[in-house]
Amino acid sequence: MPVQPYEVLWFLSNPNASAGYTGTGTAGNSLGGYMSTTQINSASSLDDLFLDISGAQNAAGQVDYQCLFLMNNTASLLPMNAIFLWFPVALWTYNGAGMAVAVDPIGAVAYNRSTRQAALIANSLTPPSTVTTWSPGPHTTFGSGISAGALQPNYCLGVWIQRTAQNTPILTPQTLSLQATYQSNA
Repeated sequence: MPVQPYEVLWFLSNPNASAGYTGTGTAGNSLGGYMSTTQINSASSLDDLFLDISGAQNAAGQVDYQCLFLMNNTASLLPMNAIFLWFPVALWTYNGAGMAVAVDPIGAVAYNRSTRQAALIANSLTPPSTVTTWSPGPHTTFGSGISAGALQPNYCLGVWIQRTAQNTPILTPQTLSLQATYQSNA
């Protein structure tokens, strides 16, 4: 059986961990390093990755960053191939903050690896220096997103999200819908 959508999991990062899949992650403090045990709750779309933008931050056009992890948690032992990460137009919140996605250059690693799984940033205003290619949304097709390669079972991949305040009227809630499209053979 191919990798099923419910086997594709998203986790916050834990910048204070010393191994992957340890400790909890916190929205607004998902600064890379290691995958936490805190799964992003797709049923509750508010504040599960970024904190709200204040009026002053919005007026200043603040740019901030958060890291999350994509994990292949399949029982089939099959890889996720030809992964694309993208923000579908149909799920994009217009007139909100700008969003862009990037893949951490460390790449796919075992979910419980003891060496760093993604870049680590000092605070949410510091861009990950090793990330050089960003794909701004919205994307009209998955192919206009960013290629993320492949993920073997029980492997994860660091993913960075860049949020840019637009100095527009505060729009709440603004939802973020990052999708992973992939191929999986049975």
